[in-house]
Amino acid sequence: MSNTLKLEFPLMLDGGEVTALVMRRPTVGDHLVAEKATGGELDAEVVLFGRLCSMNPEDLQLMDMADYKGLQEIYKGFLSRKKME
Repeated sequence: MSNTLKLEFPLMLDGGEVTALVMRRPTVGDHLVAEKATGGELDAEVVLFGRLCSMNPEDLQLMDMADYKGLQEIYKGFLSRKKME
């Protein structure tokens, strides 16, 4: 299962425009990799979101903060035990 975030502020990456990101549901393994790869909580979140969106964490750092907040909301929704429809 995944959710798509339409970016209000598209990213320009490798000469192309990225207008949406698809985030898949996280696994325990995703969290472990993110924690081991970083030193701080925000760094770990960016690494985690990069894994979940199949993007380089460095590219996510270029996102507008309003769009990043949208990713955080999607992620929080995945942590609910209720099935999303």
